[in-house]
Amino acid sequence: DQKTKYVDQELLVDILMNQFPPLSNIFVNKGVEVYQNDKDYKKAYELFSKSLFVSGMSMKVDTPVIYYSAIVAEKAGMYKEAKETFDLLIKLNYGKDDKERATNYYFLGNVQKAMGDTAKFLETYKKGITKYPNASSVLVVELINYYLTSGKAQEALDYLDMAIKSTPDNATYYFAKGSLYDNHFKDAKNASENYLKAISLDPNYFDPQYNMGALYFNEAVEIIDQANKENDNTKYKALKAKSEEKLKAALPYLEKAHQLNDQDKPTLESLKNIYYRLGETVKMEEVKKKLDAIK
Repeated sequence: DQKTKYVDQELLVDILMNQFPPLSNIFVNKGVEVYQNDKDYKKAYELFSKSLFVSGMSMKVDTPVIYYSAIVAEKAGMYKEAKETFDLLIKLNYGKDDKERATNYYFLGNVQKAMGDTAKFLETYKKGITKYPNASSVLVVELINYYLTSGKAQEALDYLDMAIKSTPDNATYYFAKGSLYDNHFKDAKNASENYLKAISLDPNYFDPQYNMGALYFNEAVEIIDQANKENDNTKYKALKAKSEEKLKAALPYLEKAHQLNDQDKPTLESLKNIYYRLGETVKMEEVKKKLDAIK
């Protein structure tokens, strides 16, 4: 009768709105447990999928669980499912800020790369960079790394120039460009210009501070090697003085790098060497103690 029908509707609403959400949470908690403790990514994906199905019955879209599903699908090697799920996250604009939303493109690109679709993976990275120019450093760096490992240093440089034109205040891009000139083109002048630009934009950015110091330090070592091969005493002294100038130029950058990361051993090793060569024994001993403490 009409009354029974009404009660049935009430019961259905109660099940959908009040009973299903706790059931959905049970599947999520079990999925997290299986993921963290058993590393059974396929089982975790199945449990998260059940949670999403139950949530869907309650007319809810549980985006964090969709994200969990995508992550475990990738880890399980379920690339088709991972691709579809990361695609969905991008369509849903998932993430608390642009950086997180750009990361979805990073994950999707990684899945496409794992599937052997290089063209799609490059396209995805570039889409993410275009959509989130101020929050996609991870995409730019990965794209540059791809070009470099593929022996395409010039393409890497060209893309960095495009990224800088789009976002001229991004210190990471200038650091990457400096590293490119430093390590691949062996162009110290352009390398230092870009490191200094990165430092001017972000003085507390460890990497360009360290690399700028290392650039001067390596130049000093090369000059010292030249000096040691020189038989003319006047020329030897001139080269030695020039090497000391380079070491002194390296100091403020390496000292700043140490200030930013006092546990970095390469920085401490470089400082120890410089202090020794400049005759600053007290500072050298202080650095040696720090190195011994780290070891």
